[in-house]
Amino acid sequence: LLADLESAAASHSADVGYRHKLQKRLIMLEASLVKRNQPMTVFAQGSLRILATNNKVFAWLERWIQLDSEVISFWEQQPASDKQAPVRVVSLRQITAVAASTKQRFSFRLSLESGDPLFLEAESEQSRADWMAAIATCREMVHNPVDPEPQLPQLSDQETILELHQTIGVLQAKVSQQRILFERVMHNINYKFDILMERSTQLDQDLSLIHIS
Repeated sequence: LLADLESAAASHSADVGYRHKLQKRLIMLEASLVKRNQPMTVFAQGSLRILATNNKVFAWLERWIQLDSEVISFWEQQPASDKQAPVRVVSLRQITAVAASTKQRFSFRLSLESGDPLFLEAESEQSRADWMAAIATCREMVHNPVDPEPQLPQLSDQETILELHQTIGVLQAKVSQQRILFERVMHNINYKFDILMERSTQLDQDLSLIHIS
């Protein structure tokens, strides 16, 4: 049983590492595209809780957060339009480190140049890991801008095989969906053809009766 648990833990760790490596590749590719075509893009957005202080009273407040290529923006709730200004903006250049925190179950810490840390809490361990990886990658790109042709994290042979399996799985799903649609169309065609044959037979019978009369 212990061996099975260790094997499962190792497999989970490998999956998480693979997920973050793919996420970093995607962000770097998007950043490279943005650099050539437009000034900014959104890499992550969603609802997180932020540790706020007011007169030495601490409270975790729900906020809508958006991560782009330059800053992290905060709104009290999801903005109704792109023109709605955020209530707070933190430049990625001000962030010196990103690390998990023990203040809450799924919280993490952004260390700032000012010395005042920023604590955020996600809804799950996976969400926290994704946010931390995205912020760390964007911060790294701000301090070390990517080239038009970035050096992407290389995948191992096993990860490349996994990526190919995922691609094949997506293609097989699309083929299956197209097959289902084709069978549905053929069913409708056969159904309509049967109706036409029944009407034609009935018409022939009616014509025969008319001739007999």
